[in-house]
Amino acid sequence: MLKTLAAATLALATLAAPVAAQNADDVVSAQLNSAATELGLTAGARVTGRLAAGRSEVAGIEASAGDVYFIGVCGRGCRDVALIVRDASGRAVGRDQEADAVPVVIALGAASGRYTVEVSMVTCAGECDWGVGVFR
Repeated sequence: MLKTLAAATLALATLAAPVAAQNADDVVSAQLNSAATELGLTAGARVTGRLAAGRSEVAGIEASAGDVYFIGVCGRGCRDVALIVRDASGRAVGRDQEADAVPVVIALGAASGRYTVEVSMVTCAGECDWGVGVFR
């Protein structure tokens, strides 16, 4: 349910803003902000990057203890991005490798600390911007 709502919300956020008024970073930022607002979640840390199709990147992100939602988004030209979240020990706490542009990993009862997110750009035209936010 959360994944479906997040995908619909983020699709609307991207379409609602004028194309000329937004650069790639603004699109990813707007999508992450929209997720927080529309899903009633509190936004925390976020990381962003840019990848070509078939490439992956690992980034660190901080999360506080409790139920944590790691929500990924990608910019224009992106149709499929995957996400794996690992805790400080390297153990995978969740993954979303479905064929979509809004991966969601829910970590119930997460410990406070540094997590790593592995973002894989499965399908995009050229290079695509991506972002991952931590939400509570």
